[in-house]
Amino acid sequence: MTAEAAAAHGRAPRIDATSGAVIVLASAAWLAVVAIGATRWSADFSHGALENLGAHPWAVGTLAAGWVLMVVAMMVPTTLPLLVLFGRMTTRRPERALRGTLLAGYVVVWLAAGAAMHVGDFGIHRLVHVWPWLARNAWTIEAVTLALAGAYQFTGLKSRCLTRCRSPQSFLRKHWRGGSARAQALRIGLDHGVYCVGCCWSLMLVMFSVGVGNAVWMLGLAAVMLVEKTAAAGRRASAPAGLWLLAAALVTALAR
Repeated sequence: MTAEAAAAHGRAPRIDATSGAVIVLASAAWLAVVAIGATRWSADFSHGALENLGAHPWAVGTLAAGWVLMVVAMMVPTTLPLLVLFGRMTTRRPERALRGTLLAGYVVVWLAAGAAMHVGDFGIHRLVHVWPWLARNAWTIEAVTLALAGAYQFTGLKSRCLTRCRSPQSFLRKHWRGGSARAQALRIGLDHGVYCVGCCWSLMLVMFSVGVGNAVWMLGLAAVMLVEKTAAAGRRASAPAGLWLLAAALVTALAR
């Protein structure tokens, strides 16, 4: 059976060089996050830098770099089933770099999502400065964010996006139809990125509450998303994760 036929039938991909490359890439991002967190410049890579956005000309760049590192560390490993299937389909093609094109499209979507989240976070920072009640009760922002993320775990949109993300062969069937291989690889990455954002945006939003770059929360949320999207019993992980986040929101509210 050809690689294309195996993909169409949803055959589980074998681990290959693609897996090793993704693991190395994600590991390097995790090491960078930990290393930056141990320096005095860590705040420049966190959403806390929004408070002094105009003070440093490089603030936007460091914020973007911090977000890219988080995406590579937390989200790129969840694309492994798709990348392995796609890699096996293109292994005999001259365009072996197509996997990089696919991954670039995926990361671009998350960059756009990150930009939107940072704009929203900037608005909340401004609101805190002009609304005395919110400044005195800033804990409500964390509680509401955790509650929103927990509640989203039980929505139909979350379920539909997760179903697509857990079926990597569907992206290949939809976009790999002949023509420009590079353009198709990019469309696969963009399409997968859109559904991945739809599946995981609320979990990534939690990072704005607990602190972008918080390694402990990053590890926990990354584990949840990896299990949800790639493990055989991943769909059953959504509800426990949602309950955990709702409980965290309640604890945050009661502790004040």
